[in-house]
Amino acid sequence: MTGVLDINQGLRHCNNDPAIYVAVLQQFLLQYRDGINTTTWLADPEQAKIELHTLKGLCATIGALPLSTLAAHSYQHWSELTANDAKDELQQLSLELQHLIRAIDNYLNKIN
Repeated sequence: MTGVLDINQGLRHCNNDPAIYVAVLQQFLLQYRDGINTTTWLADPEQAKIELHTLKGLCATIGALPLSTLAAHSYQHWSELTANDAKDELQQLSLELQHLIRAIDNYLNKIN
């Protein structure tokens, strides 16, 4: 899981305040712990683009650059994807999100 979460970058985005960073990570977990609702995202392409953009930004903020980059890539060409390709991309995003959630949990457990 090395490289999934750059804590130093996330802290920089949170004014180098560990308490703020922890609060942001906890909110991220509240929003994404259950994963991506692929059914909804596949059924509503415009909502999917909004969700991808949000995921991209939140991941960049917390220092999760691999997932942020993946979400940005999907966002940029989402409307051009076939249903199968969109499903594949969401599976990739979901897998990376699972790795990120584990990394966040590990970090939060270490500091508590």
